[in-house]
Amino acid sequence: MNIHPFRASVPSLDRIFNPALFFSKAKHLYPVYYKNGYFTKLNKKALFVYRQQTNADSHVGIIAATHVQDYIQEHIIKHEETLEAKEEKMVKLFEERNGQIKPVLLTYPTVTEIDVFLKHIIETREPDQHIDYRDAEHDIWFLHLEKDYNYIQQLFKDKIEKAYIADGHHRAATLSRYYRYALDRLKVLPENSPYNYLFCAFFGTNELTIADYNRVVRVKEDFDKEAFIEALKKVAHITAELEPCKPQRKHELTIVIDNQWYRLRWALKTIKQESSRLKQLDVSLLNQQIFNNILNMENIRSSEAIEYIGGDRGIEGVLNKMKAIKGRTIGFMLAPISTTDFMQIVDKEGVMPPKSTYFMPRIHNAFVNLMFDN
Repeated sequence: MNIHPFRASVPSLDRIFNPALFFSKAKHLYPVYYKNGYFTKLNKKALFVYRQQTNADSHVGIIAATHVQDYIQEHIIKHEETLEAKEEKMVKLFEERNGQIKPVLLTYPTVTEIDVFLKHIIETREPDQHIDYRDAEHDIWFLHLEKDYNYIQQLFKDKIEKAYIADGHHRAATLSRYYRYALDRLKVLPENSPYNYLFCAFFGTNELTIADYNRVVRVKEDFDKEAFIEALKKVAHITAELEPCKPQRKHELTIVIDNQWYRLRWALKTIKQESSRLKQLDVSLLNQQIFNNILNMENIRSSEAIEYIGGDRGIEGVLNKMKAIKGRTIGFMLAPISTTDFMQIVDKEGVMPPKSTYFMPRIHNAFVNLMFDN
């Protein structure tokens, strides 16, 4: 895997008096912010060490540029299909911003030498940027020295054959389209053209957490709860719960209907009738056995009846979403997939169902930016 330093645009923190407000609006107002001098272009190219800390966790990674060809040639592995309409929308956003303001989150099998180097940087240097935002502390170290970024580049080249997209499938797909547009227009792109590069944040598998990705589904007002439960009993074991609860292991879900919680464990025959590990994933079984077969939902990918809630929002996130929706709903909570299952399934079987994984940390807009006038 080849990574590259670049001249980044970074926020001028001395001018930002309310980081919470500023960064929450950066997604929509970045061109205005940039025009009005709230960002500074660094004089030297660099790689960036990034640490996100909360009361519960700490995650450390590297922000870098990667050639788009690594994505096209599948050295960067995707696990979800993208929607063309969303790609078109993102092309317009790239044009408005004249750059990339949120990196694609990638994970790679842990490399001890990289971990040791990142730990050394964090323990021996003060961060160049510190941002408090969304209940987390974000620290960024600029690796301007050639000996530093050359060392990291060589480790990636020697030790990492491929990386997996954890978050940012549409950004990656859109940038590859942007690259092709530029190539068609210019015929040949200079090596240092920013259109060649995908903006990425790399985290070893030991630095990422896969959280649960939950669902709330709208149902009709005449929805028959008792008939639904009886249908579930044909494919799973169902028990009523007295309190709100999350699944405790693989092949278990918890469901809430009309403020009543249930624990669902897939019947062994339901699991074994599927021919692959991909189809035996809880999210695959949920889609097939419940959404398709029982609730008669045809196109799950495009269904407007399903809302997705990241696991970092907990049980409260599911209940709040149910309260916010007018009409009757069902909440589904799933156990998170393991990192090992994730990589093995993607390697062997390719694309997973939409919203199968919810990786943490969540990466935010405009902390470090790769501009097209680089």
